[in-house]
Amino acid sequence: MKLARSCEEIRKKQNAKWYYPSKNDEVIGTLEEIMNEALEYKGSRLKDRYALQAARAMFSLGRFKEMKKWWKEIKTEIADGPIKTSIEGYVAGAWKAADFTAE
Repeated sequence: MKLARSCEEIRKKQNAKWYYPSKNDEVIGTLEEIMNEALEYKGSRLKDRYALQAARAMFSLGRFKEMKKWWKEIKTEIADGPIKTSIEGYVAGAWKAADFTAE
């Protein structure tokens, strides 16, 4: 999937030891585009895969509150399996990073 490859390439740049975000950072802009494209997917066949890309992008952007709300809305729409487990890992990381308390 092209979106997944783009997301991983951008995240790789973001995680490089010499990366430092700037005001007009192309990494942030590209991650936002990836996030928006993934969130706009309305089909059902690839919903879990697009959700994973949305989760990766939101996590990389530090959009933890947005991710928490989004996951509460869609988690029942994602079938159980390895992709949902991966998404839950990002969600758990967001909860820890944002220091949310259990509800």
